[in-house]
Amino acid sequence: MADNPVGWFGIHAQEMARAKAFYENVFGLPL
Repeated sequence: MADNPVGWFGIHAQEMARAKAFYENVFGLPL
């Protein structure tokens, strides 16, 4: 199971642009 990366996850936020920028910064990847 450790060899399988996460392929999908949900972001629950009222300010989607702010949440998107936050998660892109945290993961270092574009969403």
